[in-house]
Amino acid sequence: MRTAFFLALALLSGFLLLPRPGAATTFFERPFPDTVQEVPIIVRGIVGNSYSNWATNEDGGRRIYTFYDLQVSERLKGTVESKTLLMREIGGEKDGIGMQVAGSAHFDRGEDVVVMLSARNSDGSYDIRGMMMGKFNIEKDEDGKEVLVGGGLSGGHGGHRDDSVHHIEGHDDSGATPKPKWTIESLRQLIQTQERQARQNPSPLPSLRRVPEPSPTERIAPDSPAPQLQNSPTEETTFSQNAGFPRDLALKLGGLAVLGFLALLWIRSRQRKR
Repeated sequence: MRTAFFLALALLSGFLLLPRPGAATTFFERPFPDTVQEVPIIVRGIVGNSYSNWATNEDGGRRIYTFYDLQVSERLKGTVESKTLLMREIGGEKDGIGMQVAGSAHFDRGEDVVVMLSARNSDGSYDIRGMMMGKFNIEKDEDGKEVLVGGGLSGGHGGHRDDSVHHIEGHDDSGATPKPKWTIESLRQLIQTQERQARQNPSPLPSLRRVPEPSPTERIAPDSPAPQLQNSPTEETTFSQNAGFPRDLALKLGGLAVLGFLALLWIRSRQRKR
């Protein structure tokens, strides 16, 4: 009886010590023109000084961020208040505490970069949109043209062709399909084209009038498609938890199983004494 009791106690402890799901940095590859269309601010500039400090993120929690000064040389999209702005990226070291996040963007002093930024934060800084996917270095190709280099570039125009925007095809000696090279000039043209199309075809504002409820005699068509859930376009880079069996449910079921086993042992011991 005592052996069985300790065995049951060990099982219960095992359920209570189930590991929590781990967090991972997940990137969703998207066509470059789609990313350009959705991001609110795109600027080019030279990276200056940097430092790390504690700051409040969008959900109210405090994290360590690395802040970078950026001397803006060209505003490609959106509005910034001055020629110098403060970018921030999660991660860094402060007060003896270090925080590293896989996929975060890193900048070196003097880098010539194009960055995609979110709207201005309450502390005056701007978050890098998509972490490392929102940073692009500027390099010159063999023809002397300024070309974007970064992880956020993907091939093609997202399944459609826009003849008003041109990009340079790269060369690949392996015989594979060449990947497009996006130059600064082609990026300017893309932004101008998207802004012109937005002015010509403005998105309709959502209606505020109340939708009447259907009467009991109305029927729902059986073949009506269910609404599709889509990821927010702003979440190119997300922190997702590994899918698995819910921990809380496992704890409850495990606890009930152990308690039932103990109750069964108690009943059997009472019967034997009789």
